[in-house]
Amino acid sequence: MAIIRLLVGDAVYTLTIAYSLSDVGALEPLNFIHLVIAAFIGYFVFTETPDA
Repeated sequence: MAIIRLLVGDAVYTLTIAYSLSDVGALEPLNFIHLVIAAFIGYFVFTETPDA
């Protein structure tokens, strides 16, 4: 649990640094990667399929 907390804290910190150093419009397409990763996890780990 502590390792997850450290990883999430580090992710939030690096995202904050990235937004302060760059234009938000340049980084926003990277947020859609989360959707793709979540879909793969849902499909392969939980055997869920997207609704039509």
